[in-house]
Amino acid sequence: MDVKDRIRHAVEPILTKEQKLRFREYYPEKIYRVERNIGLVVAGTQLCMIVIFFFLKGDFVMEGDGRFYLYLYLYLFLVTVFLIPVYMNLVKRKKYAVLVWLRRSYVFAMCVWVMGITVLDQIHGSGLGVFCYLIPTMAAVLLMSPAESFVIFGGQWMILLMILTMMNINADDLFSSIVNSFFVTVLAVFISMRYYRSMEVEFRDRDIIESQYKEIEKVNEKLSVMVNTDQLTGLNNRRYLSEVIYHKFEEYKKQGCFMEILMLDIDFFKQYNDTYGHVQGDACLREISAIIRECISQENVVVIRYGGEEFLLMHCLPEECHCLGENGGGNSLADCIQDRLRQAGIPRNDTVQDHVTISIGIWRGRLQQSDNMEKLISHADEALYRAKNAGRDCIQYY
Repeated sequence: MDVKDRIRHAVEPILTKEQKLRFREYYPEKIYRVERNIGLVVAGTQLCMIVIFFFLKGDFVMEGDGRFYLYLYLYLFLVTVFLIPVYMNLVKRKKYAVLVWLRRSYVFAMCVWVMGITVLDQIHGSGLGVFCYLIPTMAAVLLMSPAESFVIFGGQWMILLMILTMMNINADDLFSSIVNSFFVTVLAVFISMRYYRSMEVEFRDRDIIESQYKEIEKVNEKLSVMVNTDQLTGLNNRRYLSEVIYHKFEEYKKQGCFMEILMLDIDFFKQYNDTYGHVQGDACLREISAIIRECISQENVVVIRYGGEEFLLMHCLPEECHCLGENGGGNSLADCIQDRLRQAGIPRNDTVQDHVTISIGIWRGRLQQSDNMEKLISHADEALYRAKNAGRDCIQYY
């Protein structure tokens, strides 16, 4: 990477406009605890200085410039104590736009305090010690955008420069103070920019990872659907039965579900395949699958292509259905499938019937009657076996 590329990489925006909007909501919660604790530390140190002044300095507090130190400690203590609960409330209410202005206000208040202490120290010949360590510290712990840090720290330096030039300071000390404060200000702006940029990079990387994770989830969902779906008919396959339905048995059981299990088989389908070919056989399977879908009006009906020409339907009801077919009334789902299939009239001339027919075996009951789903499916399969022995194209119950 040449120099031009390095410069372009350093100055180009890290975040897009859309990311910047979300970044404004991200960083307040990210740095909330740090800034809150900083506020508590500042309030605690100012309180300690107030106590020290009263108990150790004695009459000096109210004499000469000593009281101005006390005023500055009281000022920063009161401002901090007032703003901490406001800050916490704004974060809780997610008032991020107001929070930005609150942070700016507090940084400005801190800068006023630093300038006040610095001017008092200059009067007493103590130099720029407070300015030199507090300004970079503020830049390192209080998050500000590059523009904010440049305006606040640069403006503070300009004001400090004007104050120093108006004070009665010898030329050498004045020059030293101006140069040192300038480099400290530049350092503070640099630290603040690096801090803000590192936070942006962290957010961007986190955003990329989350985006990639969502894409992986989507791909996994598609793969899950693919591996659990029969590619010919679009219905669930045997893997879906073993991976999903079997694992939900105890859940259904706790719900006290009354379940209806239908096992469907296309009559003489092997013979149909041999007569009309596998392409026509596949078309027949797709058409019957579509008929089954048409008859399903409830979302709690699971349809599975159980075998080559076998279909399994599982219908879980919250309360026992009063239409118990063989015991009084018809079976609406099984009857619907058979009626629609007769209406479709899929032609064939290799059997007594002139159209494709199906046999259906049904088990009905509460899940508490069995310890596992496989046993209940076997009951429906036994009923299907009886339907075949009864001449096919009929419905039998276990």
